Amino acid sequence: MTEQKELIKKRSSIKGRLTAFASHLKTIDESTITATEVRELQLRIGKSNYFALCLR
Repeated sequence: MTEQKELIKKRSSIKGRLTAFASHLKTIDESTITATEVRELQLRIGKSNYFALCLR
């Protein structure tokens, strides 16, 4: 696979994960966020950081 195709594949993967995360954020009511929801967001952010490091 050429480098360009590899980069396109990685970009698509990142965009998909970002879209899923953004959709999840839209479902949360920030005025009534629970401790559980905060922890879930922290885990999701940590997971996305881990995947970003793996893609490098």
